[in-house]
Amino acid sequence: MASVLAGAAYASFTAIGVYNNPPGGWNNPNALHVNVTAQRFSWSFNCTSGCGVAAALTVQHDKIVILNITSIDVFHSFGIPDLRVKADAIPGRYNLIWFSVPAGKCSSPAGCRIQCYELCGNGHAFMIAKLFVT
Repeated sequence: MASVLAGAAYASFTAIGVYNNPPGGWNNPNALHVNVTAQRFSWSFNCTSGCGVAAALTVQHDKIVILNITSIDVFHSFGIPDLRVKADAIPGRYNLIWFSVPAGKCSSPAGCRIQCYELCGNGHAFMIAKLFVT
């Protein structure tokens, strides 16, 4: 029993290490760096390459994308269900997460859904954006 628990613990800590260390580090110059701001009831994306517009983020397949997430009003939670990406958006704090979109994911004309996972008010259900992949 102890060896099963030790194996599960090792796998968990290994996974955490991967999530906490994007390839090339957090300052990877080859990654796409995006500032994500939550506010009732929308997401905005700001990046130097022009990848973001109101309620839409466009990235390339297999490119490392580093998100710097915050909120300007109340607690929100940024999530991309199809990619299993999720991080809190908290006023006055910045949370860093990263992801890479494998070939075939989110490439349909509809893209992938970005949504809020924290009940943030009456318009919470409509706090949706799209991720498009080129």
